[in-house]
Amino acid sequence: MSNRQMTLIRNVAAHGTGGMVQFHKEELRAISADVGLPVRVTIEAVDNNYETTAEAAKRMRGRFGRTLELLTK
Repeated sequence: MSNRQMTLIRNVAAHGTGGMVQFHKEELRAISADVGLPVRVTIEAVDNNYETTAEAAKRMRGRFGRTLELLTK
């Protein structure tokens, strides 16, 4: 993956009669994009187990974050 693309998983939020997906400015900055610049967005429904896995990973990172950080050095 180049530094100008990334894969994100977001929940679709209600917006008027449709839905919207929001991108954080840090994520846009990471791919050298900014508000107002065109980007290509491909959407795909994901397995609901992702949220469970993401929560487990978040808990694990909180519990073992310092150890994981030291292992990467």
